[in-house]
This record gives sequence, C-alpha cells and structure tokens, in this order.
Amino acid sequence: MNAEIQRQMMVDGQIRTNEVSDPALLEALYTLPREIFVPDTSVAVAYSDLEIPLGHGRSMPTPMVCAKMIQALSLVPGEKVLDVAGGTGYSAALMARIGAIVTALEDNVDLTALAQVNAQRLALTAMTARTGALAEPVNSGEVYDAILVNGSVDDIPINVLNQLKDRGRLIAVVGHGRSAKAVQVERSGGVFSSRNLFDAVAPVLAAFQKKPEFVF
Repeated sequence: MNAEIQRQMMVDGQIRTNEVSDPALLEALYTLPREIFVPDTSVAVAYSDLEIPLGHGRSMPTPMVCAKMIQALSLVPGEKVLDVAGGTGYSAALMARIGAIVTALEDNVDLTALAQVNAQRLALTAMTARTGALAEPVNSGEVYDAILVNGSVDDIPINVLNQLKDRGRLIAVVGHGRSAKAVQVERSGGVFSSRNLFDAVAPVLAAFQKKPEFVF
C-alpha cells in the first residue's frame, strides 16, 4: 500500500472520526508526507495510531492527538506559533501548511537539524527550527500568538506562559495515563485562564516534569 493511500486512511479513519473538521488542517493532513518525519525503521507504521520514537528521548504523538491539538489552537494565517518539543518537525510543518509562521523548538541539535532539513525539503519558508531549553524562553521578550506543547506535562511553567501575546493561547496535555487532558490556556493581560478540552495521551516531556521531593 503506497503512502498516499495510507495517508488518506489515517485522516479518514483516525482523525475525521475524532471531530477534526477544519478544512485547511485536513488538507494539510491529506497532503503532508508524514513518513519523511519518522526514522527509517518506522516508515511502515508512519500512518498508524501510534506514538513513534524519534530518538533522543522524544516521540511523535499519535496523528489524532496532534491534529486535535492543532485544531484547538484555531490558528489564523500569519500568526506566530512556538512548537515546543517539535521533534523532526511534523506538527510545525502542518501548522506552516495552514498559514502560520512557526518556530519548532527542540533541546537536541540532531532533532533540530532534521526538522530544518524537512522544512527545506518541503519548501516551508514559514517554518524554522531552533535548539534551546524547552521550558525556558526562546528569546528574551519574544512572544507568540499560540504555543503548542508536543507532549504531556505535570504543569506549564510561568516563563512558558509569558511567551504568549495578549489573547494568545497554549495547548498542552497535562497529566499522565487515563487521567491526562488536553488543556487550553488563554492569556488576557497578566491573567491566564485554562480549561480542559478532551482526554489525551501524549509522550512525557521530562523538561516539564516535577522533580521528586526528598523525604527524610
């Protein structure tokens, strides 16, 4: 079965059936070659309902979780987006395809390089990749219309939230296992409000995990 057929089956069977209906996002999902974003050993399962290990402690979320989180951002063409833990660039490429200006942030130089190669390969001039600490500001004072955190976290640090513009929004999976929820945070001035969106399981991001407390 060729990749085009697998891609259509992924969208029709995993994504559209899970309340993803945004036309621009669906078009990007139907046309973006997901197989180039996974290791060679995982090409055969690139379109499966699986989290795919990328190496360096990072995994790609399932297609359904990725698509639902992007749809929840309600992106408008021209908006600036920070894609935290963007791996090899799949989610950033989807957002660039629907008109966003995306910075994919990784804490591993090899993953950053792969994301940049994929952006160039697909001629995505609105997508760039950068290496830096995931839970720290990318550049002092730089702010974004939207932030996508590609994984599950214990909580969202204030220095990440402070990278949102006024009226900006952030999506992350908070918690682990069956209790985890995709959460949307919106900024209004200096106030951040959050709400649960849907049940979701995503790869754990170590940079956002609480350090264990010592017990004496």
